Amino acid sequence: MRRWLLILTMIGLFFRSLVARDIILIKKFSPDDRIGDWLKIIARKKIKTTLVYPFGLPKEKKPMEKLLDDGIISLALAVENEPFWPALDEYGADLTALIANLRLPDEFSQQSDALFLQQPYSPGLLNSALATGYKTIFNLAAPAKLNNVIQRWNNLLIINVAPLIFSDVEECKNYLSSSSAAVVTLYLDEKNPFGPEQFGEIADSLVADRLIFARQISLTDFAPVSDINMFEARPDILNSPSLIARGRALQLVHQAFQDYKNSGRAEVAVIRQVEDKIFRLYSADRLIADGKNEFWNDWREIFKLLAVPVPEVVLASSSPVTGEDISADYRTENLRSWKNINPENILSRFSVEISSGPEMIFRVEMSTTPAEDFVWDIYIDLNNRRGAGSTRLLFSDTDNLDPEDGWEWALTISKNFATLYKFRNFRYEETKKYPVVFDETGRQFSLTVPRRDLGLSPQYWGYLLLVRRPENNLWKIGDVLETGPAGFHPERLKMLHW
Repeated sequence: MRRWLLILTMIGLFFRSLVARDIILIKKFSPDDRIGDWLKIIARKKIKTTLVYPFGLPKEKKPMEKLLDDGIISLALAVENEPFWPALDEYGADLTALIANLRLPDEFSQQSDALFLQQPYSPGLLNSALATGYKTIFNLAAPAKLNNVIQRWNNLLIINVAPLIFSDVEECKNYLSSSSAAVVTLYLDEKNPFGPEQFGEIADSLVADRLIFARQISLTDFAPVSDINMFEARPDILNSPSLIARGRALQLVHQAFQDYKNSGRAEVAVIRQVEDKIFRLYSADRLIADGKNEFWNDWREIFKLLAVPVPEVVLASSSPVTGEDISADYRTENLRSWKNINPENILSRFSVEISSGPEMIFRVEMSTTPAEDFVWDIYIDLNNRRGAGSTRLLFSDTDNLDPEDGWEWALTISKNFATLYKFRNFRYEETKKYPVVFDETGRQFSLTVPRRDLGLSPQYWGYLLLVRRPENNLWKIGDVLETGPAGFHPERLKMLHW
């Protein structure tokens, strides 16, 4: 059953309390709702309104033309079968394509600059939305502490919606009139079955309280924030065994798809079918709420289209998840696989510890107490795929990895802190900093990183540790260790200067 959504944004000044007040009402329609009657109420009372497109709205401009032209209503775009956005952070091109393809029909003279989300956003989504010209995000999936909070991130406004339930119209009116928040959000779905007449009654009470629908929200009204991550309050989703298994499955299907496109036997029709099915795999219904195993059915179908075997490594995961914890501890311990190119033996042990908890831990042990100015680099390869990630090492013009071993994430570690870098759009950028804990000897240290900062499936990645030391005004590599599952080959590191 298709559900229809309507955002009713009523903006103004509340003179009785002398506090600027923005009231944002959000209505999710059922098939029986009378959209025409709602539009008449909005037009008659001149309520500034944002409608979510395309859910339940006419596909042409004409029925809404006067309200649009008069600035009474505007449109926010939503994705049908909305993706679970954090799963796309590893696939920036797909994420940007999904956002960029959200468009109004050509007969609309202007495109929308607002998005409506019912799933948790991610840093990648915010970057893509900003890059494709969006200015506002209505967020229905905010943690409770962000209800009625508007955040400014760069040039984006994120309006976090409070999903409250009211027993009747009076309770709703009391909530709106008594709230002390400068911005009040009200979400009405099937559990709040207010029809257009009841909505008109609510609007009349706001007018009686001298609320004037005039003032516009702008970026300058809000202080900017630098760190926005919707997963802070939802480790239960990010760390679920089901999502971790499906994150690995996405990596495998992307790798198989890339191999197919480079195989010389690729057909345009097959490529289009696979792209459509991959986008379906991203949907929240399949990734985090799939009670019918539709994710795994679609996933297997992609391998059939590509005419390649289904990978055995996740076949066991394609049955219903048992809820067992994941656990992985990749260690390179007293293993001198690098001794042929490793003259100094500075490193003794490198491990990456991963569990079902919200954090992963990197541990490093040195053979001797290092000099104060040593620097350690950890390179993380998400997929072992040629052409993915950067083969150039940080802060080096001469050192490279083999094409299959390009890194998507890197950590640079000093005595005081670690800095996280992400490779994106052919350049790397600094994203986070973390404390580093050394033991009393100075020979061992640990670094704890929230898994939400890196992605869904760290137990399937490859990790490479370098230690650098200064010599003659150059940072020279003094030792190398690698760890991770079979299939990753950072031992092919080449063109090092020692």
